[in-house]
Amino acid sequence: MTNAATILNAVGVATTQRFPGEVLLADRPDLRIPALNKTAAFRGSSGRLADEQPRISSELKVHYRRILREFAHRQISSSEFAQAVGAFSFVEPLAILAILAGADGHELRLNKTLCVVDIGGGGHTPEFLRPFLGTARYLAFDATPRSIKENKLTSGTYFEHYDMVNAIVTPPGLAELLRTHGVPAAPAVLKIDIDSCDCDVLEQALKHFSPSVVVIEFNPAFPPPIRFNLAYQPKMAHNDRGAPSPIFGCSLSYAADVAQRFGYALLQAPIEDAYFVHASRLPLFGSIPREQQLVYAMGNPLGYVYRDFGAGVLSEWAAWRGEQQQLLRVVHSNVSHRIRTANLMQMSEQVHLSVEPWKEIGGPQQ
Repeated sequence: MTNAATILNAVGVATTQRFPGEVLLADRPDLRIPALNKTAAFRGSSGRLADEQPRISSELKVHYRRILREFAHRQISSSEFAQAVGAFSFVEPLAILAILAGADGHELRLNKTLCVVDIGGGGHTPEFLRPFLGTARYLAFDATPRSIKENKLTSGTYFEHYDMVNAIVTPPGLAELLRTHGVPAAPAVLKIDIDSCDCDVLEQALKHFSPSVVVIEFNPAFPPPIRFNLAYQPKMAHNDRGAPSPIFGCSLSYAADVAQRFGYALLQAPIEDAYFVHASRLPLFGSIPREQQLVYAMGNPLGYVYRDFGAGVLSEWAAWRGEQQQLLRVVHSNVSHRIRTANLMQMSEQVHLSVEPWKEIGGPQQ
């Protein structure tokens, strides 16, 4: 069976016979980002996407250690970090698209017919999506002018390659909003990161669109098999400073359940981003872990969370080997306590918890 390694060793992007308006990264020195320099991968037969994978893995490790220090306040020695993280090798969206194209017998071309949709992308552009700026059509939506302004100031010339839409993205209005701005039925990449009703947005997106690659930020405070979701409410507050508590977004297991309903399968989950591809394409990536607990542990071996429930809580839930309904009661109690003590009672009816797919209990008791 053809796998990812075989395809990556055979795929390049041709520099001849380009489509009108087609741009290759080799033509754009201003887009040669030190963290994820893809130029070598786009030099025809002499350049291979596989050559960039060690660099990608290395930079992901740097990012992981930084956020552990800055957000989780974890000071970890170099030896401890290296031992815990190990190979830590993941495939980024650009390489995933190349693998899919290679499996279909053609080369990946970056041009304006390839659409990347970044929901919640006004505040920052993740490094794994920056290679698409100026080379594909990059359409970003964000609810707050402040975060768009900050991104413009910090991203410099990268911002020139956006189609930026200042709009509140809600599940009911998602399909019309995206179609109004020319999103095709099958965009190349869909990324969701809004720190609120992310999985409800994902569900509506997959009802109407069929992206090749889906990336959604999940809430790592709820490890598998916990299915947590903050459901959409019309009067939800929009916070442009990040989630103030661990009650936001959805868990990896919940996101995987939503994606599975539309024919997608979990590929990987580095740190707090879950990647999905069509289930029929999963065999292209070789023998990879399928169990959610293992995928979660491989992507977050040191237990990073942006907002937690207290010291030791995540490790206790992640290592739980007892009766799952008991785990659900423990999680429910912690969530209820946080809602009460953090004055988040307005969220009570939005919270859904379960340990079985689509068999949810209601919001925490007040």
